[in-house]
Amino acid sequence: MSAALTGLLASGCADDGVDARAIWVDGSSGDRLRRIHIYDRGRRSLVEVAGEAAPQEFVRLGPRGRGVFVRLGSDQGSEVVGAWLSLVDGRRLPLAIPPLGLSSYPVGFSELGDALLWLDGGDLELVGLAQGLALERDERGVVASASFPGPWTWAVSAAQVPIVLVGGDDGAASFVRYPQAPGEPVELAELGRVEGLSLPGEVAVSASCAAIRSCASSVSLAPGGERAIVEVEHGAVSFATHTVVDRRAGALSGPLALPPALAALAEVGDLSPLAVLGPRHSVWTSTGQLHLWDERLGAVDSLPVFVDPPFRWARTAGGQALSLASAQGPLIRVDAEGIELISVDSSTCSLPAAFAPVFSPDGRSAAWTCVDAYVLDPEPSAEEQAPSVGDIGSVVRVSVAGLERYAGVPMQALAIDDEGDLLLNSVISTVVDEVGGISPLGRPRNLFVLTRGGVLSRVDDLEPGPAPVLTDTGRSIYIQARSL
Repeated sequence: MSAALTGLLASGCADDGVDARAIWVDGSSGDRLRRIHIYDRGRRSLVEVAGEAAPQEFVRLGPRGRGVFVRLGSDQGSEVVGAWLSLVDGRRLPLAIPPLGLSSYPVGFSELGDALLWLDGGDLELVGLAQGLALERDERGVVASASFPGPWTWAVSAAQVPIVLVGGDDGAASFVRYPQAPGEPVELAELGRVEGLSLPGEVAVSASCAAIRSCASSVSLAPGGERAIVEVEHGAVSFATHTVVDRRAGALSGPLALPPALAALAEVGDLSPLAVLGPRHSVWTSTGQLHLWDERLGAVDSLPVFVDPPFRWARTAGGQALSLASAQGPLIRVDAEGIELISVDSSTCSLPAAFAPVFSPDGRSAAWTCVDAYVLDPEPSAEEQAPSVGDIGSVVRVSVAGLERYAGVPMQALAIDDEGDLLLNSVISTVVDEVGGISPLGRPRNLFVLTRGGVLSRVDDLEPGPAPVLTDTGRSIYIQARSL
């Protein structure tokens, strides 16, 4: 179904809420002041954060939308002082964190959004963010991190429990629990260690795939933190081995015994793990196929994937499901019950490389901007300052109800909730942003909600305009959003 993005409602309508949070940084903030705007399920608010402005803004919205991580500037030239702001109860925690680019691992959120973690000199460093923790602070009031000695080269966290799995080049891996409940001591406790394993040197995730076979994750931890499956590439040839790391018993860890259907693919180098969904279920890819393996039953459910790439996938339903979308429209969801074709309807995107869908928390809905036109004049005049472009984007929304396509005002999809309500922003047609990275969808104009019934409401005029924010990849974004 196709429709036009028309019928704008007045800003601030009572029914303009989508179950999501979004943040953006005020582009006109003064020196030593950050103004962070917050959209929270139909309500708008503003928080101000004092601190020396960085050459490039660095603000992160947590994976569950519970808080914001901000870098505030240098402290005595040896460490960067940051802050975490709770969007639930208003707490503010000043932090001592490594400078950008100098840490052996980027500072990031846990999957639960209740901790910040990084590796420093091979040690795991973690700051618990849960309410009621007895946090240690220095004389400045800065929250100290808890340490778990390494040497570790990577760390991944579980989606449903406060557990981190760390691994090292020496073949050792350890499951570490961090504090979460009020009154808990701020300590990192080792739940189990396994040594002598074949482990990757780093975590590699291919979430944007030019073919279904290239969708992969070198380390996938079960949402309950019981076990992980890792893949190790060997040499210049396409040969990989697979290892299971089990917290419950060290004897269960080691080379993974694959069922015959998957073992035959692994022998010819045509198998990659995608996600561990629980104690017994995992998702795998091979050329043209998606596989769900039930280890307890020894059963493999396979689905031929005939739709055209590119693909994007994400873990949904608290890590217990996986959703995979194609730029051409089809949406697939996998959980312990099986592989489900949510929608097989198709739509055409003339520039599929710009495909960047957002998924609902339950993984049964997705939305994206289908780029229909791009640069019209790749060599702008000196007066224009930037290449001119044509109309950018039709909004595509996919669910169990099928595929809808809305043409008209150029839009960027930000977040979609389980009801199918969509948060998005209109864009100014430009390619070059102020940071110097390339943003095909340009600078935001207004913030909108597109309801399940197809009603479009403007909820914020985004004045003054948002500032570009640096991402871990070196590119810049303007608005960050999370479905709740």
